[in-house]
Amino acid sequence: MHSLAVVWSASAQRAFFSTLEKIENEDAGTARLVIRRVDKSITLITAQPNIGTFTAMTGVRRYAIPNTGHTINYRVAHGELRILRWYRQRQHIK
Repeated sequence: MHSLAVVWSASAQRAFFSTLEKIENEDAGTARLVIRRVDKSITLITAQPNIGTFTAMTGVRRYAIPNTGHTINYRVAHGELRILRWYRQRQHIK
């Protein structure tokens, strides 16, 4: 089994860093915790690329990063895990 290279799209990376900056302004420890959870999830996805659920876009899957309130959309192609999008999960508004 070979390992997948992880490549973030520019927009996903910007959104991720923006989220981290906002969290860090409130609590640096929480920001570090989010980074660890994202790293753990990416490691899991590289080992089990089919773990995410399908999206409407062919070949793109989504994976909710546990205990962060955020999701990534990704695609596996040409030996790479390509993270296409980082976004906040929907909040249920009544």
